[in-house]
Amino acid sequence: MPIEDHQFQGFGVGTSRKEDPITVRFPSEVTQILRDKSKINDRQTYIRNAVKRQLIEDGLLHVSENNDLTYNGSTEE
Repeated sequence: MPIEDHQFQGFGVGTSRKEDPITVRFPSEVTQILRDKSKINDRQTYIRNAVKRQLIEDGLLHVSENNDLTYNGSTEE
């Protein structure tokens, strides 16, 4: 199922200032690709979409027909 790309609303996509950011480190080979703007010019959106795809594949996140995200009975638009 395709994932709609949401643009920033405030300081994050569907987030608030109260939510702490999740930071991760990657192996150097992955970091080189993610930092190469000739390969990925919008790194944040790319990583967000990759994480969403994996959560959907793992059955942890559901995307409705109108692109609402659902986890544990709560909805994020």
